Amino acid sequence: MDNVFKNGFLFGLGAGLLIKDGLEESVEEILAKGKEKAEGFSGRGEKFVDQLKGYLDDLEIRGKDEVESALSDLGLVNRREFEALLARVEHLETATGHRGATMESDTE
Repeated sequence: MDNVFKNGFLFGLGAGLLIKDGLEESVEEILAKGKEKAEGFSGRGEKFVDQLKGYLDDLEIRGKDEVESALSDLGLVNRREFEALLARVEHLETATGHRGATMESDTE
């Protein structure tokens, strides 16, 4: 009778160890697959962010072009053109020795 209990206990212990080993292998496989998928998602995420940045940069450029076009349609100059004109006026004033009404005299 002792032998039956002993054999039953050893059988249960052996089965438990086999199940444990099988579960460990399965968990390791699942973790490895999960890690691979996570790395794939990470790569895709970086690619998505790069594409989004490019799209936003393109929108910014187009937005600036549209604003400049609208200003031009209204007969207004952009800041770069205004500063160039101001520099030309100042140069002409210096060359002729005549100081007219400029932006600087308005601020004084």
